[in-house]
Amino acid sequence: MKPLDPISDEIETARRQAHVYQSRGDRESASKVIDAVIAKYPDHPDAQEAYVDYLIYAGELNQAKDLLAKIVGAFPGRIETERKYARLVLKLEERNLSTSLLMGEGDFASLMNPAGVKRSAGTAAILSLLAPGFGQIYNGQLMRGIVLLLVAVVLWTLMFTVGYVGAGQSGQMTAVGWALAVLLAAFYLGCLLDAAISAPKHAIAAPARPTPPVDKPFE
Repeated sequence: MKPLDPISDEIETARRQAHVYQSRGDRESASKVIDAVIAKYPDHPDAQEAYVDYLIYAGELNQAKDLLAKIVGAFPGRIETERKYARLVLKLEERNLSTSLLMGEGDFASLMNPAGVKRSAGTAAILSLLAPGFGQIYNGQLMRGIVLLLVAVVLWTLMFTVGYVGAGQSGQMTAVGWALAVLLAAFYLGCLLDAAISAPKHAIAAPARPTPPVDKPFE
């Protein structure tokens, strides 16, 4: 049976009281309770961790992480504290990644080509055959694909405007039209080969899961 510790019991009571205040939206009262217990037991790890819980509930995750790091360093062997620290580090890493994507800090290719997803050279080639640029877009090369698609549209437009003489079935392809046809064929082939060759190069490796900052197992 765990021996009674009046100080730890007092701190735990204060922590729960602060939590109740916070759940009611009364942050000022919660702060007063935590400040009082910290002032009374400034060097006690339970009091410091009660302040950590207050910070986490208030959304001050970075400040809570820094304080937890100090507690872990000053009081080794507190397994639950180390687990809490590890979970908080992982949560912050996930939040920072989500924020960077929402703010557009990651390049758009990363969004088009999700981490760890392999790109098929065959699929990229087939898409390029359907329309130049589609294979590049599939690979995550969005701007490159759009440019190639626009070039194809321009070439087709020129072919049907200046490459033909006459209208309807009586129309005949001019020398310019034949030149544009050859250019289009070469362009299609180039886009196809580029997409097929580039597909394996644009598979982004899955991000490594952050390593817990302690060597203890955690849930």
